[in-house]
Amino acid sequence: MVIGPEQISHHPHARTSIRVRTTGALLAQAFGSSPFSLCAAEAIGISRDRVERACIAGIIQRVARGLYSVVDAARAHEARLTALLKRNPGLLASGSTAASIWGMPIPPAYEVAPDVVEVTFLTGASGRRGHEEQVVARRWLIPDGHVTTGPTGQLVTDPLRTAIDLARGRPLHLALIPLDAGLRIAMEHGLTRSSAEEALISRWHECRSGNGMRAVGRAIPLADPLAESPLESMVRGRLVAAHLPTPHLQVPVIGASGRPYRADMGLDLPGDAPGTFRLLIEADGMGKYASAKDLADEKRRQHDLERAGRTFVRVLYDEALYHPGEFLGTIDH
Repeated sequence: MVIGPEQISHHPHARTSIRVRTTGALLAQAFGSSPFSLCAAEAIGISRDRVERACIAGIIQRVARGLYSVVDAARAHEARLTALLKRNPGLLASGSTAASIWGMPIPPAYEVAPDVVEVTFLTGASGRRGHEEQVVARRWLIPDGHVTTGPTGQLVTDPLRTAIDLARGRPLHLALIPLDAGLRIAMEHGLTRSSAEEALISRWHECRSGNGMRAVGRAIPLADPLAESPLESMVRGRLVAAHLPTPHLQVPVIGASGRPYRADMGLDLPGDAPGTFRLLIEADGMGKYASAKDLADEKRRQHDLERAGRTFVRVLYDEALYHPGEFLGTIDH
């Protein structure tokens, strides 16, 4: 797959990256490069959930306990990468740096700091792997078909290979974050879903002997480009790991009023007819409710669907990441 900037399209599943970038823009407008607290962010209408999503995407960074600042990760990586490649032409952007270039979320607790450039040696290039100040250089196997020219004009691992590298060795709920996003970005750049899934499997087969690739192989069959946020990916992974039915994403449902809606996830529980989706899971916390009207509309929507016989489970970011038992325990096996 060769992906160039001319192929970028306004795909309907591009909303997550746009929402995260909007969060960064609002925070930059309010605070510039100065540190801010979660309370200060909430005072301008940015919820804690949105701050966490922006952290995952590398749009903002935690600079001290309870304090954050806006970073332009892509621009910072581009400047450092340009300087690095002038001295070392046998390198390409990979891992978290490639993710920043493609606008891909990075799993929590990723071992490379947001301000560090992550690169890989091209096949046959000289140099030593290792860590230097603000640089991590690796010698991963990167076949030519996994490399493309990114939007900034530099060599970079393509979105699907980048997703595989970010998912290495991660538990399922974290591995799905980049894998879901990689498929979604590949589709934004013109691939069909089936072609993107086939290409992802092909890339994994070509490098499956590498460190952490078993975890990637277990996660790939569950990757789904319909996941619209890292939170949805984490929740789905937690459900599967708990041996619950795999949820369907972005499911159409009808309320008691006859109004059509869409739910983040729908679950067919034992005894339900396929496609009933008696249990609906909302995995976006409060991040999308920018006003009191949005919240009131959501309450009316939930009431309408509950009157139609459905039940709701709402999952916040910290529950999915740190305390999954809090929402898993509410689901009837």
